[in-house]
Amino acid sequence: MAPGPVKYGPFEYAPSPAHPTAFSLLHRNKPTLCAGCHEFRTASGFPALTTYSEWKAGPYPAQGVSCQDCHMALVLGDTARKEVKTRQEGSYRFINLHRLVGGGSLGQLRRALDLRLVAADVRDEGGYVEVEIVNTAAGHKVPTGLPSKQLLLSVRALSEDGRETFAESRIYERQVLDDRGAPIRSDGEIFLTAAKVVSDNRLAPGEKRREIFRFPIRPGTVKAEITLAYRYRPPGAAAPTLQKIAQEVRDLRRR
Repeated sequence: MAPGPVKYGPFEYAPSPAHPTAFSLLHRNKPTLCAGCHEFRTASGFPALTTYSEWKAGPYPAQGVSCQDCHMALVLGDTARKEVKTRQEGSYRFINLHRLVGGGSLGQLRRALDLRLVAADVRDEGGYVEVEIVNTAAGHKVPTGLPSKQLLLSVRALSEDGRETFAESRIYERQVLDDRGAPIRSDGEIFLTAAKVVSDNRLAPGEKRREIFRFPIRPGTVKAEITLAYRYRPPGAAAPTLQKIAQEVRDLRRR
């Protein structure tokens, strides 16, 4: 393929009145097509986005599972031009669904991750819960993409009337510094000045992780609540909003 008037796509028969067309296996189901956007190195060579290489290093390539299998499922449907749609030689043609579901889809997250309670106990010195989190179906690390994406595993102890008596969280993320050793403050800086990975505790494909939370048993504590949240939080993006909320709370308390 090369720049020019010919437009490439996944259909062997896709005539257009505006330009020549050609079939491309790359556009049908090759993960390298996705790498064009989901694998990125900065001018200095820092791997800012690594989703494609995470997939390539995992078990899915050997199993024949591509990016499109999870994010662009095959369905019977309409294309923009009816004559390109489905019928060729008497059989119906499938097309890839272009919803491109990812971390923003609750259904996709539920398929990709599994959370279960392994053990829980209460003793004189306090209580504990053991939780297992598994990357069951994502072919890359979770979370993937921008370092501002996080998984947040939280445990809260609650009283009978719903009051919180204890709370603790574990964050799964890739932490990145810029070329001066300062924390990245915006998504734009990730592409321009990111230089060093400080830590990376994200879940690899198929990986199981067990976490133990220990907490004191305060009077009235009756249950523990476990949650797993996917969070996209560009560094500093929420600061003005949080500051405004904090000021409103202070104003209410003065009344």
